[in-house]
Amino acid sequence: MPVRPPVPLEPVCMEVGGACRAAGRFQEDIQPMADMPVARRALTVELANGLHMVPCSAIAKAAREFGGPVRIIHGKITADASSVFDLLGLGAERGTQLILEADGDGAEGLLDQLENYFRSDFDIPR
Repeated sequence: MPVRPPVPLEPVCMEVGGACRAAGRFQEDIQPMADMPVARRALTVELANGLHMVPCSAIAKAAREFGGPVRIIHGKITADASSVFDLLGLGAERGTQLILEADGDGAEGLLDQLENYFRSDFDIPR
């Protein structure tokens, strides 16, 4: 079996930039957390079946489109809002108090959008 030559790291890092940034490869691209606007909201889950697959999918889609860090907190559990499985892992039933957090430009707008989802019982176009 022939041995493949090593792949230069720079193109790989450009292709998977997020992973390289997280590893500290592009420090100049990372804005310090202290300088980032943090938006925070508290709300109560009113859905009869709690946060199930449909609302979790809508939240995750909005969080991914936002592009910055978005978290939902239930007690001691913090979920990455861009991950449906993280959100399902919150076990948020009807009446559960949640805290939504987003960092970055447009964070308040994103939380407005998510709050509207909750208020409308996730009656959103799919």
